[in-house]
Amino acid sequence: MGSSFNINDIILVLALAGCFLITAFSQLIPSRRKLVSDLLTAYFLCLFFYLLGLELLWNNGLSDLRQAVSPLVVILAVTPSLLVGPFQLAYLHSYVNKDFSLRRRHWIHLMPALLLPLLMLIFGMRSSDLLPEFSGAPVDVFIWTLLKAYPLGYSLVGIYVFIDNRKFTNLDSHSEFAIGLWLATLVFGFTIYWAWVMLVHVLGLLGSLDINLLNSLGAIGNYICFALIVALLNMALVYVFKVIKKGVKQKNVSNPVRVPSGCISKIEGAILSDKLYRNKNLTLDDFSKVVGHPKKVVSAAIKDNFQMNFNQFVNRYRIADAKEMLDSVEFQEITIAEIYYKAGFNSKSAFQRIFRESEEMSPSEYRLRVVKGRGSNSLSN
Repeated sequence: MGSSFNINDIILVLALAGCFLITAFSQLIPSRRKLVSDLLTAYFLCLFFYLLGLELLWNNGLSDLRQAVSPLVVILAVTPSLLVGPFQLAYLHSYVNKDFSLRRRHWIHLMPALLLPLLMLIFGMRSSDLLPEFSGAPVDVFIWTLLKAYPLGYSLVGIYVFIDNRKFTNLDSHSEFAIGLWLATLVFGFTIYWAWVMLVHVLGLLGSLDINLLNSLGAIGNYICFALIVALLNMALVYVFKVIKKGVKQKNVSNPVRVPSGCISKIEGAILSDKLYRNKNLTLDDFSKVVGHPKKVVSAAIKDNFQMNFNQFVNRYRIADAKEMLDSVEFQEITIAEIYYKAGFNSKSAFQRIFRESEEMSPSEYRLRVVKGRGSNSLSN
């Protein structure tokens, strides 16, 4: 974008380094399963090669290298731009939907990234053919427009997926807030970046601005991308240090709590037979007194045997109770508010969030499915 290696090129190199570091840390960034981490790694690898392609294509100081490896530059200038969008959306889907998995139909999203550079190489296009972004042949203008619009389209769909998923509307814990902030920065931030890139491209096609001004606007896009990568890298580093610190603390625990035999059966008996979960104000202290063990022992027993904390343990039974009422004809006339209150929840938002996390649908959707199933069964009989 300039006549020599300048501050814009330095920003791109730093952004490349940031992408590389996030890729290295991606296996430790918040995720529920390996697919999530793998898709995040793939996304930032694509972003890395996209930025590398920009540097090779626009840095005049690298013109000799660009000519020497022209086919590679064509691939780097085209392929990553068509991959970042699909991988970002797949990562978001894998995070918000615990049942998401890559299927054969998903690979169709990657076809443009495979076919377009292949066709360009078959027809003998070189990296020099791509340099006149705004004044080249119609096919060159079409390629550039596709490269700008494709990731923007996927980013806009990502915003819809993020907003539509209600698990991010009620973030109670610090960990949940950090994860929500990470995803919001990724989704909304890069949508702004791709929208800016598309805006500069459209202004260039209109021909109403001086080329130097267009170059300056393009450089601003690099700064936006760099700022986003720095923000995401900072969040990733904070999380990694917390994981390390937590591991050190756990390693230094010298006196683990001993859970006596029979404690688990007492816990399950108290929560089920007495239906203590229906007590909206149930605390670990009160529950421990009923079980007959110190709260430290009860908490450790729940954590070791059920892999959850006390509140999650109680809410699991509350959700099961609410589902049983939603399934029952006896309770079909009472409102959902009455059901969650009877099950032990005292907050509608908490009930909605926890139910959706458990069932991947809202209580209303669950009840509607039950009613439809009941109707189809009556028709078949």
